[in-house]
Amino acid sequence: MASLGGKRKGAGRKKGMASVTAEAARAYMVKEIAKRMPALMKSHFALALGHYEERVVAGKRAIVYTVPPEQKAVQYLTDQAAGKAKESIEHSGSIKTLIIDF
Repeated sequence: MASLGGKRKGAGRKKGMASVTAEAARAYMVKEIAKRMPALMKSHFALALGHYEERVVAGKRAIVYTVPPEQKAVQYLTDQAAGKAKESIEHSGSIKTLIIDF
């Protein structure tokens, strides 16, 4: 008796040209990003830290930002280093279910 179910050779949806092209584009993108990773990370850190100058204002030393820190860059780097925090989603209202009996 033949087995019922399980993985069978040749079964399933065949890959179309769109998905093959998308996979090739994604592979190219990953390769190019990997080549430039040190420069990308350096610029990401520059965005996260901002650019500032120390100046004397009214007789006191002060830090004056010429480019303020970018919060999204800080959040991205934190998520990469420590893992992304879980987000809770609140739902208000009722949920209706439809049950069809055959």
